[in-house]
Amino acid sequence: MHKAMITIGMLTSSTILLAQASPYSNLTGQFTITGKDALDPPPGQKRDRLGLFLTGDSAKRTYNAMTATPINGDACEDGLRLKKAGGLVCASHRGKNYTCSVAIVLATGQTKPIGTC
Repeated sequence: MHKAMITIGMLTSSTILLAQASPYSNLTGQFTITGKDALDPPPGQKRDRLGLFLTGDSAKRTYNAMTATPINGDACEDGLRLKKAGGLVCASHRGKNYTCSVAIVLATGQTKPIGTC
């Protein structure tokens, strides 16, 4: 009986450790199915891409994980710092708020930037 309790305790502990060490998190943000022009598209434009917009901790973790050197985005907002990789664009808003955006072309999987100042 004592050995069975120790075995159960070890299995429970290892399961808890695995759950805590998971690299997966819930996303915060929004998505849309859109065309090339997400803002004011012309009539009949093909809606061929998935637009993803991350906010909060999802965006902050992505921004911090990106190896790109931040650049000034002051033309859009005072104190804005941007990191870009392919179509993925992440922004630090004075180090207080973070956002990321990317469009994925549904036919090819290619990434494109999405959004405006």
